[in-house]
Amino acid sequence: MKNKLEKLKVIFRDKLTLYPIFTGILFLVNELRNNAIFYTLQESVSLILIILAFVFVADLLSRKLIKDKTKAALIATLFIIINLFYQDIFLAITRQRLLVSFDNLTNVKHSEVVIIPIVLVTWLIFTFFILRTKRILAGINLYLNILIIIFVLVEIVQWAIIPVPQIQLADNKPFPVNVKLLPEQKPDIYYIILDSYTSSESLKKYWKYDNSVFEDSLKHLGFQIDSKSKSDYASTPYCLASYLNSSTLLMDTTKYHYNERNLLQLIRKNHLYNWLNANNYHCNNLSIFDAFGSNKYYNFFTYNHILGRTIWFVNYVKLHNYFNNKKFGYISETNLKLFNDINKQVEEKHDQPTFTYAHVMMPHTPYTFNEYGKPYKATDTMTNKQKYLGQLIYTSSLALKTINHILKSSRRMPIIVIQGDHGFRFLVDTTMIEKSREAHTIFYAIYSPYGSIRTDNINPSITFRKVIEKINN
Repeated sequence: MKNKLEKLKVIFRDKLTLYPIFTGILFLVNELRNNAIFYTLQESVSLILIILAFVFVADLLSRKLIKDKTKAALIATLFIIINLFYQDIFLAITRQRLLVSFDNLTNVKHSEVVIIPIVLVTWLIFTFFILRTKRILAGINLYLNILIIIFVLVEIVQWAIIPVPQIQLADNKPFPVNVKLLPEQKPDIYYIILDSYTSSESLKKYWKYDNSVFEDSLKHLGFQIDSKSKSDYASTPYCLASYLNSSTLLMDTTKYHYNERNLLQLIRKNHLYNWLNANNYHCNNLSIFDAFGSNKYYNFFTYNHILGRTIWFVNYVKLHNYFNNKKFGYISETNLKLFNDINKQVEEKHDQPTFTYAHVMMPHTPYTFNEYGKPYKATDTMTNKQKYLGQLIYTSSLALKTINHILKSSRRMPIIVIQGDHGFRFLVDTTMIEKSREAHTIFYAIYSPYGSIRTDNINPSITFRKVIEKINN
């Protein structure tokens, strides 16, 4: 027995370098353990093939270029870690605020020029010392072979015995369907999210700005406005998972860190879409999520992809946004195009009733436009809070034009819901309680040909249950 163990030790110390390949396997097991229940089969298979191909190529190239197999394996392993676990490294640095604030690092102009050089320089320095060292590395090789096997086995055991915590809907009842409704009794429905649009009361309190021109214009058109509306959540995926299912979310954030893909699944398979399908609605998805039977209209969240943790995808999205900066930037250009596309879809002729979900990433960052729709200059010394207000005012003017167009051009009497998903999350020079309260404060307005839909201080999470109740009756 002792001889067998000694032989095994020699194999692991002198002959095998498992850790480059097993680092990729560790990533796969960890990613699938957390996400497999939210992935489609095609996504899971694609992820496995891409990651295995990458680690095999990285390992093979390092062996070809470096004669010492242990040195080659060490250099390849760190390279694989940087590529696959980039988002984990990024979050570890920004959460500890080791460099600068998270607000700055998440800006495309900062993150790529700070984080990428750090990880690449770290890898180059590591590579230099590994290649120069004359130490015998067999002991390290043995240790890393055993360690990576233990890590993979722990992940597999956790996958087998520890269930992935899932966010549940507090009210999981499907929306009731009235089969007696005639086609002409079904209104067109427009759901317009103005991301991060806070309430008029908050604008007056924190910005000293009177938003009555926008509100009065909506009231004149017949909108009902809830000046004290609050969201239950301060993050877009949580908000939309709640709004589109007309339910609060059941989760214990004191015990678990929930997976964002769980929220994406709740958004993709939402109760509202099931009701729309049952009533033969034509759905238009102009949002950042895969929903309502079609792919997302544009990219914003990096976790909305199977490679969202890797250096490849994170930087593809950010660099794509940066290099597509023809005039205002990818997201800002998309916002302007989105308003135009809403107007075009209003004019399209359908025999079916239509539902349009438009998610405008304004007045949310990036803060591109002032109140007149002109781009801010690089030399402007305004704070983000001041830029937010300018972009909010411009957003209001765009939204009002679109709403007027909907009311004038819609072939059916429409229902229009226009709201923020959450409030402004970056107040400074105030208490944490005030910051949290503002982050949940939203603008909320609804237009209905059926009379009042809202209750006093309506929670936006029940909007569509109330809307459907009116339509069914």
